[in-house]
Amino acid sequence: MKKFLCILLALIMVNLCLMSGVVLAEVGETNGNPVVIGDPSVLPVGPSGKSFIQNPTTYCNPISLTQGSGRVLRGGEPVITMFEDDYYLFVSMQRGYWWSHDFKDWTWVSASNLASGIIGVVEIDGKLYSYAGNSNDRVTVTDDPKSGIWTDAGRFSSTNYGDAAMLYDEETGRLFMYYGWSQILGIRVVELDKTTFKEIGEPVVCIWGDPHNHGWETRYSDDLIFPYFDHREYRPEEYGWTEGGHPLKYNGKYYLLFASIGLEFYSYGHGVYVADDPMGPYVYSEHNPLTMKTTGVAPGAGHGSIFQDRDGNVWTVCMTGYALDGGRGDTLIQLFPTGVDEEGVMHGKVEYGDYPQYLPGVKADPINDNYTGWVLLSLDKRVETSSTLENYWPAFAVDEDAKSYWSAQTGDPGEYMTVDLGAVCDIRGIQVLWDRAGTSGGGWGSLDRYQSYTVEVSNDNQNWTLIIDKSNNPQDLRTDYIELPTSVHARYVKLTNVFTPDNGRFAVKALRVFGNPEEATFTKVENVTAVRSIVDRRKASVVWEPVPGAEGYVVRYGIEPDKLYNSYMVYWDNYLNIRSLNVDPEYYFEVEAFSSGTPHYFENTFETRGRGAELDLRRQPTGGSTTTDRVMTYETYGRDEVYVFENITPGTYTLSHTFGMRIWGPQQLTEEQLIGTSTEPTYTALNLMEFGIGTTRWGTIGVMVYPGETSGRIEVVLKYDQAVEPDVQPEVILTGSDSVQPGSEFTVGINLNTDDQDIYAEDITLNFDPDVFEYVATTGANEDINIMDSKLIDTDTLRIIAANIGGVNGSNSPILNVSFKVKSGVENTIGTIAVTQAKLGVAPSGAVLDATLATKSISIGGSTPSVDKTALISAINNAQSLYDDAVVGTEPGQYPQEAKDALLDAINAAKAVKNDPSATQSQVDNAVTALNTAVQAFEAAVNKSPDINDDGITDVGDLAIVAYYYGKTSASEDWAAAKIADMNGDNKIDIVDLAYVAANIPGEVFEE
Repeated sequence: MKKFLCILLALIMVNLCLMSGVVLAEVGETNGNPVVIGDPSVLPVGPSGKSFIQNPTTYCNPISLTQGSGRVLRGGEPVITMFEDDYYLFVSMQRGYWWSHDFKDWTWVSASNLASGIIGVVEIDGKLYSYAGNSNDRVTVTDDPKSGIWTDAGRFSSTNYGDAAMLYDEETGRLFMYYGWSQILGIRVVELDKTTFKEIGEPVVCIWGDPHNHGWETRYSDDLIFPYFDHREYRPEEYGWTEGGHPLKYNGKYYLLFASIGLEFYSYGHGVYVADDPMGPYVYSEHNPLTMKTTGVAPGAGHGSIFQDRDGNVWTVCMTGYALDGGRGDTLIQLFPTGVDEEGVMHGKVEYGDYPQYLPGVKADPINDNYTGWVLLSLDKRVETSSTLENYWPAFAVDEDAKSYWSAQTGDPGEYMTVDLGAVCDIRGIQVLWDRAGTSGGGWGSLDRYQSYTVEVSNDNQNWTLIIDKSNNPQDLRTDYIELPTSVHARYVKLTNVFTPDNGRFAVKALRVFGNPEEATFTKVENVTAVRSIVDRRKASVVWEPVPGAEGYVVRYGIEPDKLYNSYMVYWDNYLNIRSLNVDPEYYFEVEAFSSGTPHYFENTFETRGRGAELDLRRQPTGGSTTTDRVMTYETYGRDEVYVFENITPGTYTLSHTFGMRIWGPQQLTEEQLIGTSTEPTYTALNLMEFGIGTTRWGTIGVMVYPGETSGRIEVVLKYDQAVEPDVQPEVILTGSDSVQPGSEFTVGINLNTDDQDIYAEDITLNFDPDVFEYVATTGANEDINIMDSKLIDTDTLRIIAANIGGVNGSNSPILNVSFKVKSGVENTIGTIAVTQAKLGVAPSGAVLDATLATKSISIGGSTPSVDKTALISAINNAQSLYDDAVVGTEPGQYPQEAKDALLDAINAAKAVKNDPSATQSQVDNAVTALNTAVQAFEAAVNKSPDINDDGITDVGDLAIVAYYYGKTSASEDWAAAKIADMNGDNKIDIVDLAYVAANIPGEVFEE
């Protein structure tokens, strides 16, 4: 015992020494495993008071929009534009808007003369014009939008410009109106007079919806989030609404953004057409959809706008439906990076789209580098609550379902939910999504205080540190995302109600905890199979090999191998049915697995939602009518189950299993037994019935009666004989390479599938081939796994005893790393490492479980023959010197950028072979040949001097030499002489070579 305590003390001292730069939380945490916080002085985070973006660096979709102390606003049909180097955000149905210089801090501007409707804005010659074509024909203008003063500027020719959006082409001075929202009528464009706003010419249809050929433009009834109408049923398939046309001129092309299929669907999204002229014709992009997000808490990404930020990067802002109480609710905002590739293909980035992303202006290349890398730590983790309204289960707050939510039984202060992340995590951000349950009134009037709460963290679920304090929250944020200003390392996250408005219950759609950027893994899946439907080419089925420990997968797809611009996110499953494809092109697919590095918790619904076995108490009070009370029973695994029936008055009572056997009674209870102040039972009936599973008895059922001041209570107790663990089969998993090189050192990982048990200790015995391997060392998979003993008890047997601080519970949870070395002289054979005993300690019950064992066979390769890399090293040094000295430019002796890039690629490929210890001589020789060929091509690409006759001046004499050899190619017999006229090194003499020499002849004519 003394040795054990000494080891623990040493571990604690080591951990304290390593924590330079951070401090232990001083508030609440007093136990031996405190929360670690970087800078406690910046916590807790309070209300920001901001309308749109709440944080300095990141955002997390979906985003709530507010104004002052008013109710959450409808983020409908959002438009973001830049005017005089500031951002402006407009949404429909508002007499005002917001502006920001940095996209972080937004200021509300009230504008009483602003047209109210589906808003649109356009800049024309230094002034900003606004309109709402759905509702009226007015156009208003301002040269100072921060003032909120807009004056009438003209009237449209029509009040039927539904979903109106204008484009002013500064190069031509022409103004165009795009409008239309319909399932069959399409989107039109018409040219307007830029001063009167009257039509010039006739409208032209740009596009119609095409659900026959574009799967993502099809409304499927089973894709519905909530219905928008009740006069009919949704058909199995319907035309999508083609709506929200929004133009953008970019690099000389005209892009027309449009939305399809409707706000009420998970697959609501955006697509684009492109044209060379604003009036068309417009060509459909087969890379569509541009934005479409069907999974997670924020499905739907349609009817918004595209804009360029201050750095010229393109973004798409969308509106998304937000279900309340499982039905139609609010409309919120989503923001996605968007790009235009070298071939002019516009594409959006929705993968990890409802995880924290960087704000515009933070990253130089947001289309490729905008995800923070903070993964979702709370996904399907164990949740503890203060109370639960039946059918609104705790698991619903962490299941990433857009419609489900957990609700407490009341909205009283103190109602709470706690998420166990399964391990101490690096927490970077927290997002809470609220629902509405049991509220009174319509929720329209402004309040002084909205949903108010606190967030605390802990490492033991007992001692808590406050990190977010919104106890007096003045903002109606349907979604509340907090980017933590300092590092927080903790295992448990507790969300506590302080105030719920509108007399509602404390209802949480999602408590989302993000972080672990260093522990998270992103793994490309190798075995992916996609099958296109023969009957309906809009559809495909994708299946892939599961990755151990993966929580989810990003399935990328596209019509070119290097342009997989579309994606879905899948949690847990290793398959996906897609119906968003375009009929004509072929598709390519890839899958990326992601993991937070935390244990996987498997919910036991017998424990969390009940057995389905209920108890009925039949009441026959003296002089009263007969009634029945009913309660659900829950597994507790060794902790006595107690079910309480209150307000017991004198009479006759009977306890039964609902629809089943009688357990107790009928029993007469008297006033003497039920009225009084004693804390002891006045009536006891024990061992009434047995309960258990299979052939194993767990315990017996008893009834006890307690008195009260005006009435008594009956407690039904399912009393356990002893600590009972569920009938489970935990499993040991061996990980690591299946093949190693002679003489090499390697690591075998020991992971556990705990089958929903909290494992706090292990006693594991390993057996290995002593003629093949020798044992090196054992370490814990993380800092919470402490090796108490690890020693050889025989030449081929290793015993390891470990303790897990905080416990382990999950699927494929890493526990130990055991290092071995291949013995000298051993090669071309197979060795075996096996777990022959695995005893797991469960807490707090103290039960010991025997895990399923595992064996791993490892092949040892042969010795690698000596490989001579001298020539390769020399070739690399030569090429690198040539690369370093080369100057990019158009002057003689300089090189084109693409030629230098090609040489660098060849150098890197050669270096990869040089650094590969398993490279064969043949691979080395081929690398030398390939690099020398690349060097020759690079040298040939140098910009030649136009002074061909080498007389010190470029003139018609040089031009004559090119004209003389005009038409010659590398296949010509006299190419050896003719190639002096090949200026661009393309192995032919043509007009390009003539033009090059002519352009370098001195003189104003040629210079012009």
